[in-house]
Amino acid sequence: MSWRPAVWLAAAASLMALFMVVFEQRQPAPARRLALDDAAIAVDPAVIAALTVADGTSVVSCVQRERRWYVTRPAATRASEQVIRNVLRAVSATRIHERITPQQVRARDLTPASYGLERPRLTVGVTAAGQVHTLAFGDEAPVGNLVFAQVNGDPDVLAVTRDVIDGVPKRAAGWEASAVMPETLLSASRLEIKQPGGFVQLALKDGTWRLQQPRSVKADDTVVERLLQGLHQLQVESTGPAVTGVDLVAYGLGPDDNPLQVTVGSEGDNDAVTLMLGKPVQETPGLVYARVSDMASLCRVSQGVVPLLSVRAEDVRDRRLCAVRPGDIAAVRLQDEDHRVELQRTKGGWRIEDPVRGRADLAAVGQFLKAFCGLESLGFPEPVSTNSAAVAAIAATGCRVVLSDRPFAPPGTNGAAAARTTGVWTYRFPAASTGNIVEVTCNEERAVYRVRAADVARLIAHEDAGVRRSFTDPLAYLDRAVLELKPASIRRMTLAYRGREEAVVRDAAGNWTAESPPESRVVPDAVAGILQSVAPLRAARVETLSATNLTVFGLDESATRLTFTLSDDAGLQKTLIISTNGAASGVYGAVQGQDAVFVIPRDMAARLTRSMVVWQ
Repeated sequence: MSWRPAVWLAAAASLMALFMVVFEQRQPAPARRLALDDAAIAVDPAVIAALTVADGTSVVSCVQRERRWYVTRPAATRASEQVIRNVLRAVSATRIHERITPQQVRARDLTPASYGLERPRLTVGVTAAGQVHTLAFGDEAPVGNLVFAQVNGDPDVLAVTRDVIDGVPKRAAGWEASAVMPETLLSASRLEIKQPGGFVQLALKDGTWRLQQPRSVKADDTVVERLLQGLHQLQVESTGPAVTGVDLVAYGLGPDDNPLQVTVGSEGDNDAVTLMLGKPVQETPGLVYARVSDMASLCRVSQGVVPLLSVRAEDVRDRRLCAVRPGDIAAVRLQDEDHRVELQRTKGGWRIEDPVRGRADLAAVGQFLKAFCGLESLGFPEPVSTNSAAVAAIAATGCRVVLSDRPFAPPGTNGAAAARTTGVWTYRFPAASTGNIVEVTCNEERAVYRVRAADVARLIAHEDAGVRRSFTDPLAYLDRAVLELKPASIRRMTLAYRGREEAVVRDAAGNWTAESPPESRVVPDAVAGILQSVAPLRAARVETLSATNLTVFGLDESATRLTFTLSDDAGLQKTLIISTNGAASGVYGAVQGQDAVFVIPRDMAARLTRSMVVWQ
């Protein structure tokens, strides 16, 4: 076979291919449309660390440091967080609606300048994970409310949404913060206020504010949060001259003017912000000059912030003697000159551990804790040493309240554990006062509180169902439950009084019938009243735990006896002894076999001693 035909065929194929290429290039190909959700720059706004915007005549650069945005060009100042968020959202929201390749541009006898992209009117650059992404914007697209753009220098011309064009501030000043303090203010953990009257330093510790200077004591969280809210709402009313080169003395902001200033920051935050307040603005009443440490210019702010920040240490102190909540207290020790009582929280409630052991009344313990934790100071004397003569005198002759957020160490525990101070608060105060004010000391806080004497007096002694109780009397806290019987378990009741006896029994169907006297019949209301009263039966107060002579209380043979026979305990019986003696608040009662005497309200005693049968 001759090689000449093969050569001619190859040459012909090459000429045909060249013709097709030239022909295709001369035909304008249709633009390729992309899905509406295609992002021009697919970057999460949350990871963007820097932003640059050039509009042809000026350049604005911003950078994020310590969770806060700053303008670095044209002048170093804090940026408006809201403006930054708006621009970054606009960048991420920019969507591609049309793509025009360089071949298509040439086929239309156009150039990038035809789309306004040879000299872009706006260029936006964002930096994320060390990579810079740019969006250059040109002319308006003829249809669709779109604008032509190029991404990252790619020669393709894009028709994109105009979110960025509409969101970028028109002036460089529009990038600057209008809020005096940054948004991170509300998560601050340090606050310092300097003024001619003194210095206040506060720190957030374990979720609560503490005053650190001029002394270490509890702060009032509500007052501190009100300060922070006031600062958060403070706005720049107008800007003044640039800080660089200005005569600060003329504005009352010089170093010798000792202006009112506040510094806000967080632990480990190197970008704490300081606000200094100067002279009033003469031409605009109601405003004062201010300097903010991370702003490039002086500004004017509302004069209303001056009284807000003109606080003394006493103004921000927590006036509560005990900042711990009653529900967080796990142990209580109360002591006066002669007596002591110790209470401890358990899974089932409160118990008295000393000087007697027994279940405590939840309401009584809760009322004491609520009353004590509700005490507030009227003022704060100078702090005292816990070894001072004043504290020693109170310790010798006064009262003591010890609260703990954990159980007390049992006897015999080593000294290190017994000396624990974290979570323990020891308060001392005199047993009596001749004035209107009582001074209460707290050992752990090394603080003195001035408290109304009447409030302390009500705490030391209170009315308990007609009896005056000391706060160290264990009977004031003893559980008032006398009987806790389940009505369904009672199968027989016997009432004995004045030489008479009556008894009723329950049959298998749950019906009550008279057993004694034989010919009597049941009074249903009386039986129902007894059953309701003993489920459970609670006393008005406990009179004594160790009665040696029941006759004194009228609980001898002359008293009424109500005996319950229980079906679920193999005939176990409980006998309630009820006297006619007592006080206005009730009559005395006891459970046979126990030494405790208690007071039963008169109306309840009447229900318990009502005749259960009608005698024939």
